Amino acid sequence: MQGNRKGNVRFWVVMLALLGLSTAYDLLIIRRMDKQRMMERWTWATVVVGVAYTLAAVALLDWRAARLVLVAFMFSGTPMSIGDLVRYLERKTEGDRVLNAVVRSKRT
Repeated sequence: MQGNRKGNVRFWVVMLALLGLSTAYDLLIIRRMDKQRMMERWTWATVVVGVAYTLAAVALLDWRAARLVLVAFMFSGTPMSIGDLVRYLERKTEGDRVLNAVVRSKRT
């Protein structure tokens, strides 16, 4: 990042844009998904989207740093995203199993 006044202004413009974008993302997307009970299933995806636009903002300041962090997040985030999805599917399968057992017990 540039050390001059222009670089500092650019830095703060990007940071304030991130603040505004993240606030809007939370209010317009995350909260709506939460009210519709979709967050449990899609938490991993909302994190990926947030990381992606943050990396895009960093790229505006220093594309080399953004590229390095992108690769690091690919290696660190992929197992967590897959793990979150697998845990959701396990909970869903267990919930379906319990629900089916309750329905069967009501029939007998």
